[in-house]
Amino acid sequence: MLRHCVLLTFKDRITHDQISHLSSELARLRALPMVSDYRFGPDAGLAEGNADFAIIADFPDVAAYEAYAADPTHQAVLSTTIRPLISERTALQFNS
Repeated sequence: MLRHCVLLTFKDRITHDQISHLSSELARLRALPMVSDYRFGPDAGLAEGNADFAIIADFPDVAAYEAYAADPTHQAVLSTTIRPLISERTALQFNS
C-alpha cells in the first residue's frame, strides 16, 4: 500500500465556508476507483506552528497513486479549490 500525506497551510482570512467547500470537494475524491481510503480534516489546534489542514490518501500501489495524481477530477479540485486557498503545501508518499 502507498500512503499519500498532504499538509496545507491556508492564506490569511480563509472563511469557514471556504473550508466547508474544500471538505465537500475532497469528499468527492473518495469515490475515485483507485483510492483505497481517503481522510482529511482541519488541525485540532493542539500545538503552535502546525499546518491548517491534512489529507491522507491510501492507494494499493504506485500505479494507482499516479492515476489519481493525473485524474481530471483530482486536477480540477486542485486548481479550483485547493490552490486558491493555500500559501503552503507539503506532501510525501511512503509505502505502508
